[in-house]
Amino acid sequence: MARLAKQTAKLSASLLDDLEPLQPYENAKNVAYKTVDTFAGITQWKLWLKHDSEGTARTDGHCITVDLDDPDMYRKVEHELSHVLFKSDSAAKVRFVATYSERVIAFAAAHGQVLDVPQVRDLVDFILNLIEDHRVDSL
Repeated sequence: MARLAKQTAKLSASLLDDLEPLQPYENAKNVAYKTVDTFAGITQWKLWLKHDSEGTARTDGHCITVDLDDPDMYRKVEHELSHVLFKSDSAAKVRFVATYSERVIAFAAAHGQVLDVPQVRDLVDFILNLIEDHRVDSL
């Protein structure tokens, strides 16, 4: 049994010597561009990928903007592609946030409270974005 263990260890060592060390994937940007191009070709939609060093991932339905230097960049590209595929409507979101925020502010005013308008809009936008992100990620 000891002899078999030694032979197995020797064989494993020689196999490992033949393998080159795994390198981190250095072409993630190229893969991201290719993924967007492939998706655009399949859907016949005009799509492109754009770098934004601020790190805020977003899409307008055609341009997918992400920080291409972010280590989590590819996941963000796929997420933004999900927004395109499942037809997130950014114009409708802007209208909803404005309308609903006005209603919340009016309701608060009718009950004697004054709310900070930008904070209400930011909160409504944040909540709606969470819901929409969950929707596209679960489909």
